[in-house]
Amino acid sequence: MEALFGSRFVIDLYEIVRKKTEWPTRDFSIKTLAKYCGFVWRDAHPSGAASIEWFDQWVRSGDGEVQQRILDYNEDDQVRGKPRRSGRGRIARTA
Repeated sequence: MEALFGSRFVIDLYEIVRKKTEWPTRDFSIKTLAKYCGFVWRDAHPSGAASIEWFDQWVRSGDGEVQQRILDYNEDDQVRGKPRRSGRGRIARTA
């Protein structure tokens, strides 16, 4: 892990967001900030931990609905996790 994340090419975005911006949110998690910017996940309770449980459930059951839930969550995380112009307008720089 150190070799992967210790690279000079890896940037800790948390530190940049914390030091250079202000958000009227309780934390700086990607889900919290994305929701503030107007992103909506299709799942009522999206989380990485939940997706691991869903995957385990799908492996055991082969349930197509569970598989679709995983696919929807992953798509939302990839597509909707990208900034939109309207959300970026809400960011107030502090430095």
